[in-house]
Amino acid sequence: GNPFVPGRLVAMGCMLAAALVLFAVGGRAVPVALLAFGAFFLVRPVTSNTAFLKNDTLALLLAVWGVFVLARARGRLSWQVASAVLCGLAFCAKQSYGAAAAACVLWMFLTQPRPGFVYLGAGVATLLVAIAWAWSEGFAFCVFVALLDPMLASQLAYQLRVGLSQPVVVVLVAVGLGGLLRLVAR
Repeated sequence: GNPFVPGRLVAMGCMLAAALVLFAVGGRAVPVALLAFGAFFLVRPVTSNTAFLKNDTLALLLAVWGVFVLARARGRLSWQVASAVLCGLAFCAKQSYGAAAAACVLWMFLTQPRPGFVYLGAGVATLLVAIAWAWSEGFAFCVFVALLDPMLASQLAYQLRVGLSQPVVVVLVAVGLGGLLRLVAR
């Protein structure tokens, strides 16, 4: 059969599971969640080349659920540790998703400093266990060598052109900037 089918199925499953967080966050706002769910899959960079992006979609799945679990933790240590584990695994799947872990750690230290240390420890422990389990030449290259190769301005310009050529992306960026400006104006 087609060697890309398993990869596409894994990527599709991860993307659907990640997008389901919109319904968990939306609560009674099902129409808004449906709109966001549809918009997520209309963005070309999100859905193109999914057979090659299994680690990206897995990292996305782990990161969004890690952030969601922490948002719903309400001081429960077990939920906070579960979030730290999810964020640690997201970082292992794709290092750029360390942004979710960093945001969660920062939020923990700002809102609950002592449990923040437990959160950080659980995340680092997850990272170390995953690294020890998955260590190989390829893993070492992806974590330590590839990160030293910066994105060129021409590559960034190309990515921005592709994204901004899509009406859905432009609308989402405009809505996001509008919301940010509204928050700053308060």
